[in-house]
Amino acid sequence: MVYTQSVNITASGATATNPSFIMPLVSQVSTTTKEPQLKELMKEKDVKELDPPSVFISYAHNDKTYFDIFIQYLQTHSGWKIWTDRNIEIGSDWFAAIQASIKESDIAVLLISANFISSGFIKEHEYYQFSSLQSTKPGFKFLPILLRDVDFTRWEDLAAMQLFVAYGDEYGVPEKRGVMIPFAKLCRFDNNGQLIPNDNIDTYFKNLVKKAEKDWLKNK
Repeated sequence: MVYTQSVNITASGATATNPSFIMPLVSQVSTTTKEPQLKELMKEKDVKELDPPSVFISYAHNDKTYFDIFIQYLQTHSGWKIWTDRNIEIGSDWFAAIQASIKESDIAVLLISANFISSGFIKEHEYYQFSSLQSTKPGFKFLPILLRDVDFTRWEDLAAMQLFVAYGDEYGVPEKRGVMIPFAKLCRFDNNGQLIPNDNIDTYFKNLVKKAEKDWLKNK
């Protein structure tokens, strides 16, 4: 997937197949104004094409049930290059693989829960490495997600971050009007432990990806 920022340029009454309609308009511009206008025109016609972001998913293994759902939907709704610890090859140095992927990341998705906050490994070997990367890699972004309900103010740095905001009444939970809900609140399971289809989850990821890409592209 290619991420493109572009501006379409049209001239009233002009067509690409008949440039004679365009040239007289340009020739009629005064000498004092033509050059700046032409420079601006050239600038607008530039198209900036970027590879999709490399995204590292940081999560606690005890949250596997919700992580599995989250990663499935994120892959479906985005064209991102997503990396998790499941990408580590058998027999390889798993710690080195994690550190190498962190360095290559453009976005760090933090799936926040009580398990996440309680993990010393995540804090020491993932979060702190990302914090260092944020100061050295232009455009790097954190994307913190409230995965399960928890008092994330227990982690001061997380409490200072803007999380992806999902208000309950916008995602089928009317009793939580104006209240931010965790992703897990959208997940319902049948008696066999299978996720019950829910259009609100698709809407959640559509909005999440759109917001994340918009913020990421601002710095590219």
